[in-house]
Amino acid sequence: TAATPRPPRVRDPEKVHDPSTITVADGVRRFFSTGPGVLLMRESADGKWLREAQVFTEGNFPAWHEQTVPGNRGYLWAPDIIQIQGKFLLYYSVSTFGKNTSAIGLAVGTTLDPSSPQWQWEDRGPVLTSRSTDRFNAIDPAIFRDPTDGSLWMSFGSFWDGIHLVELDQTTGMQTDPAQKPVHLAYAPEIEAPFIHTRNGY
Repeated sequence: TAATPRPPRVRDPEKVHDPSTITVADGVRRFFSTGPGVLLMRESADGKWLREAQVFTEGNFPAWHEQTVPGNRGYLWAPDIIQIQGKFLLYYSVSTFGKNTSAIGLAVGTTLDPSSPQWQWEDRGPVLTSRSTDRFNAIDPAIFRDPTDGSLWMSFGSFWDGIHLVELDQTTGMQTDPAQKPVHLAYAPEIEAPFIHTRNGY
C-alpha cells in the first residue's frame, strides 16, 4: 500500500525555546526567549504570541560576549526578567553547546515596548561566569524575589554539578558577593533550567 503523505510543515511563529517569566506592562503580556540577540515575544489581541523585537541586534552586541565566550555568535539562551524599582532586569546566557565556558549577562531597561522612545537596554556586563575548570555551568538564570524580606536570588545551571544559587544586589542586579562560591542546590545526570517560586509558605 502507498505510504500516507505527510502534511506540509508550517512554521509556527509561537514556537520558541526557553521562555522567560511572562511580564505584564501597560496591559500587554510579554516574555523573552532564546534566539538571536534574545527575542521579545508579545501577546496579540487574539491571544497568539508574536515575535516583536530583539534586545541586541547585529553590530551592537556587547564586546564582552565574544571576549568571555569566544565560540558564541550572538545566539543568546534562556533569559529571565524581573521588574524592580521601575526598571526591567533582563538576565540571559552566553554560551556554546556542550561547553561550560559560559556567562550570564544582565541588561537593564525602562520599557518593554520597542516602539517607545525609551526602548533601550543598558548592558551591565556578566553577572556570573564559568570556565572549563569549573564544576558548574553559568547558564539558564531564573530570578526570584523573596516576598518575606525582598532579597533577590538567581538560580542557574545545566548538567555538570547541577543547579546552584547566588544572591543578587537589589539595586545593581549583580552578585552581592562575587567572591562567594555559589550554593549547590541539586544534582541529577541531566538536570538543568531551574525555577524557584513560593508555595504554601515554602
